[in-house]
Amino acid sequence: GSDRFSEFENIIGTAKADTFIKNSVSADTVFATYDAGSQVNGTYDVADYSSATQKIIVTVAGATLTLTDDADTNGVIDGSENNDVLSNVEILKTGSGNDIYVISSVSGINTLDAGDGTDSLSLSGTVSLSGVTLLHFENIIVQDGNTATISAKELDGKTMAIELQGSGSLVIVGTATNTAADFD
Repeated sequence: GSDRFSEFENIIGTAKADTFIKNSVSADTVFATYDAGSQVNGTYDVADYSSATQKIIVTVAGATLTLTDDADTNGVIDGSENNDVLSNVEILKTGSGNDIYVISSVSGINTLDAGDGTDSLSLSGTVSLSGVTLLHFENIIVQDGNTATISAKELDGKTMAIELQGSGSLVIVGTATNTAADFD
């Protein structure tokens, strides 16, 4: 079944597959954090913002995801924006805004789904996304001096702009079979 909650500051999920649905990153004074709880026996917890129409900046640092409303910042976060903080979520979905995912590590992340819009994946540090399913990204940016690793199957059949800033590098990992990623 499903339950509806209101006027909660912090929500903690169960050991089961939980789905947290929110339609925006907003200035709500009641919601602060969502902890999906521990993953058990291959279950996945989902944070679903797919009905959001605003531009969202998603900062992924391991198992912690910070979603920031970018309505007025043009990609520059100065601390005055609205934030939702999520932890232990394996699948994140965002909506139709031109979202930016800024990733430094992806511990425990299974799927990042940027939804509609023209969405960017900005990678910093030495980060491997080879075990992460990437959906609906149009741009990949590897920041200067950083190295990112992506599985070839995540690029197959997709049209993406790849920007290597300065000395940034992208490593594309092949698959075990020649038909898994044929780039047609």
